[in-house]
Amino acid sequence: RSVNHIAKEDGGVIMTGRSTNVLSRSISRIFTEAKKPAPFKLLFLLFVLVATLCGSIQAQQDACRYRTIAVNVLSEDVHLVEGLSTPNFRGKVHGHPVEIESVNRDADPRRIVIVLDASGSMGEFWKLEVSAAEGLISADRCSSFALVIFAGRIEHRIDFAQSREKLSALLAGIEWPSKDNPGGGTALRDGLAAALDLLLPAQSGDAIYLVSDVHDNASKVSNSQLKEVVANSGARLFALIPVESTALRGRTAEEAEGPEWLTGFVRATGGDFTIFRLGIDSPAVYNLKPNVAVPIGRTGQQVMSLATEGFDKEITDFYRLTLKLPEPLDKPRELDLDVVDANRKKNNRWLIVYPHRLAACP
Repeated sequence: RSVNHIAKEDGGVIMTGRSTNVLSRSISRIFTEAKKPAPFKLLFLLFVLVATLCGSIQAQQDACRYRTIAVNVLSEDVHLVEGLSTPNFRGKVHGHPVEIESVNRDADPRRIVIVLDASGSMGEFWKLEVSAAEGLISADRCSSFALVIFAGRIEHRIDFAQSREKLSALLAGIEWPSKDNPGGGTALRDGLAAALDLLLPAQSGDAIYLVSDVHDNASKVSNSQLKEVVANSGARLFALIPVESTALRGRTAEEAEGPEWLTGFVRATGGDFTIFRLGIDSPAVYNLKPNVAVPIGRTGQQVMSLATEGFDKEITDFYRLTLKLPEPLDKPRELDLDVVDANRKKNNRWLIVYPHRLAACP
């Protein structure tokens, strides 16, 4: 059959000259292939399919071996240590060395979701929470802010479209939401899930700043669900945790679990936390190392202001490390990362803040 016949029959446009010759050769090849034995065709197609899939899987696995993480290295006076490069870091995953491909300073503008706990147990701290949030917004002139306030449910959810002026005005005008219902429950995990939702689609350097006493008895989101969402988000969690000296009295078993479950999330994301309690004689802060209460003789307002200032520095200015893992991860694995000197000895004077848990490959 001629090309013209085929074109007319199919309602196509008749081509002449070189275009007609090219089309003729293409159609001839199709007819030739169609005359080949069916088993050969099937085997050939199967081979092509398997090779394509294997190549795609291998490419995904190779890409998954490369991870980029945010790392803070803090001096004894809690300032970012400057001038670090690839030889200053050493890492392991599942006992195997990790290659440090690159180290770059990153001080780009961030997106920060402020999450405030307005439940009944936080009544004493509500004004301090609002003050700390206002201080963060006014001090950080480069970042964009969103806001989530929760009690037994999500009370307020403000996205990044609002200006910082409107957000500050909103904070100044909000009364403690649980004033008329102090026993209405606490939905902390729901609040964090709402914050992560505001950060979609995720961007590099995203962070959540949380103020809460870390009790939860009303969330619909479970621990395991939150852990999965957090692992896939890439956002870092920073938590300021005020605790009364009598805070655990009368709590349920889930509530009495206290800060430990949350600090696990913080470490996994590469964030940071400060726990302080108002003691009988003076306020105290729980240091990260060792985890012991140390009287500092400052008010709760001063503690929250100092912690908020420190968190903002960690959120907005860090090192971005690209790691090459020894193999693709079949499940989440712990990352061990150290700062080392010129002799490859660990520097114990500096605090390193990084994601302690790497997600599995998809």
